[in-house]
Amino acid sequence: LMSAEDGAENVMFNATAKKIAYTIDNNLYLKELGGASIAITNNQDKNIVSGQSIARNEFGISGGIFWSHNGKVLAFYQKDESKVHDYPLLNINDTPGTLTSIKYPMTGQASEQPKVGIYNCLNKNTVYISPTGAVDDYLTNVCFTPDDQYIIIAEVNRAQNHMHLNLYDAQTGKFLKTLFEEQSTSWTEPEHAAFFPSNLSNNFIWISERDGYNNLYYYDLNGKLLKQLTNNKFVIKNIIGSSADGNCIYYSATGESPLNTMAYSYNMKTGKTTLLTKEEGTHSVSISADGKYVYDAFSSGSIPHKALISTINGKMAKLLVALPDKLNDVQIGKAQLGELKAK
Repeated sequence: LMSAEDGAENVMFNATAKKIAYTIDNNLYLKELGGASIAITNNQDKNIVSGQSIARNEFGISGGIFWSHNGKVLAFYQKDESKVHDYPLLNINDTPGTLTSIKYPMTGQASEQPKVGIYNCLNKNTVYISPTGAVDDYLTNVCFTPDDQYIIIAEVNRAQNHMHLNLYDAQTGKFLKTLFEEQSTSWTEPEHAAFFPSNLSNNFIWISERDGYNNLYYYDLNGKLLKQLTNNKFVIKNIIGSSADGNCIYYSATGESPLNTMAYSYNMKTGKTTLLTKEEGTHSVSISADGKYVYDAFSSGSIPHKALISTINGKMAKLLVALPDKLNDVQIGKAQLGELKAK
């Protein structure tokens, strides 16, 4: 799809449109199958950075490029670091050590100013979304609705105690409405983008700790709370996915012990929650496309590693890996030595 480009990073591919977006230095580029590369941004000022993560990866930010589902629109972060002071880091891999400067806003100093760019692949036009509040507010959790008509962005003030979940037109970047707000005496910390259980609906699930624990809340695109789905007294970590019909939601959470990462399912029709992982430990779970099987790889204080496939209702289908506990051999050896000494 693209030849080797020196310095190409943050590569994001859209399979539907067969297009790839990537960054080189501080600018963003696009390439189509069989086509030439297009520079979406061409900022000579290195302080203007496009297509990379912002806010030092706070609020769950881990990337800077966001494709619409149909590949016709490309959203991206852009940050203006002109007012951010340089901060020297010592590179001890060089002999003697060398200094490298990064942009780092110290306490009380100016921070970066974020925007979200929207590039239309058809008319090759770019519009920008700026914060509705202060120019240096956080913009987080960017996502497109399933119909690609809208973009949802969480805006958080610098004090991090007030969040607006805002809706924008995906073609023009026009602010449409605030779906809802969250405030706290301590902080609000949105770490997950809106999750859409069904591709046929713009209704979405929002993860919020407004009641003290991360729980799931179901909204429509008017910002109306349709239902609080979970009321757990433990932390939900993330949403794994949903069934093809959107009626079943799969998510990971600590469960009763904060040492664990367990997997659960929630039935939207019955309101029933089911624990999918039966053994304690840190589980990494995937659900098959047909929703019939669960792949579960985990470890715990007593299990070094175990991987298995089970049915969605909890019956073992196939054990893939079960590593022995090497510490058992040590304990057995100590016990035998103790018996010999006793004799």
